[in-house]
Amino acid sequence: MTLPFADKPEDSRVYTDLKTLDLSQLSQDEFNTLRQSMESQGVNGLEDEYRRLILLQMAGNNFPSGPLAQSKIVTKRITSTGVVETVFRPAVGEVWRILGLAGVVANRSGTVRTQIYISDGTTDMDIVLFDASSSNLRPMSDADYPDTAIFLTNDTYFAIENTGSGGGTYDYVEWYLNVIRVR
Repeated sequence: MTLPFADKPEDSRVYTDLKTLDLSQLSQDEFNTLRQSMESQGVNGLEDEYRRLILLQMAGNNFPSGPLAQSKIVTKRITSTGVVETVFRPAVGEVWRILGLAGVVANRSGTVRTQIYISDGTTDMDIVLFDASSSNLRPMSDADYPDTAIFLTNDTYFAIENTGSGGGTYDYVEWYLNVIRVR
């Protein structure tokens, strides 16, 4: 079925250039080269040609998708005790996924209690609460840590509260949050 009000497929630059090729073998670079040549030559009905190109990319399972090429490790030093502190809050319109989380406790004595939240500024939703008597904190390996992807936005962001438990003390906890941008 042709696109409504578009030139016939035999007159299409996209179909003419790609008709003898196996779509599953075309790379994203080859699709981009065709798109760029269409722009530089000012093909009539360019919008229809773009639609055809996108349909062929989808049919060939060669449609670009997935996470944006942006990831980072956010570092946050928390010196307070019993205070919920924001560790990472994406910019408006961004969505990030948590990949990893680790903490290092400085001058720990006794047990450090950590509570991890997703917060909207009004309500802190508890993700996991754990006690550690080690200076290296690995909350994602805790049995109670959710076995699901956690996404962060400007409206729902990542926060942590540290306290000494049962008389435990520390100078600070240095947190390392590994995230990847997905939108």
